[in-house]
Amino acid sequence: MYVRVRDKRTGHELDVLSTDKRIGDVFQPVSKASYPDSPYPRAAKHNPLPSTVKNVPVKPEKEVK
Repeated sequence: MYVRVRDKRTGHELDVLSTDKRIGDVFQPVSKASYPDSPYPRAAKHNPLPSTVKNVPVKPEKEVK
């Protein structure tokens, strides 16, 4: 079964297998009420502003000269 998770570093939401070892480390489970377990992976939701994720240092962009 696939479960919905949020990547702690980027804020992207995606489906991974429930046996994925990264759950709890890199991935945080999303509410099961909103996204119940699924036999098929659903489309990912990308965070358009990764700098808005909490506890993540913002890397300054390189200046183009």
